[in-house]
Amino acid sequence: LEDSDLERHFGGGGPFLFGPLADLELAPLNPELGQYFGATSGVLVISVPKDSELGLRGGDVVTAVDGRKPASPSQLLRILRSYEGGESFKLDILRKQKRETVTGKLGDRPPDRPSD
Repeated sequence: LEDSDLERHFGGGGPFLFGPLADLELAPLNPELGQYFGATSGVLVISVPKDSELGLRGGDVVTAVDGRKPASPSQLLRILRSYEGGESFKLDILRKQKRETVTGKLGDRPPDRPSD
């Protein structure tokens, strides 16, 4: 499956993500949503787990992570997965149509499951 197929079928994160990004819900920003949120590009955050340390809230539009500009939910997830648990990064976002920079980090990843 292509990334767009995974996003369409599994709502961004999908069942294949575990750890700190597992319950992060994202959506692509189409022109209508972009106009509503005041952005021409980026990824819309639908919901964030309550215990998340990402620094994001539902309704945010992520425009960049440490200068890297995600064009799709899957690309944003790839960027976020490139960081180690506990490592900090800067997120450029639109929150309530105002540009902000927040510092986020991934919580610790769960330990690998022991093999049977």
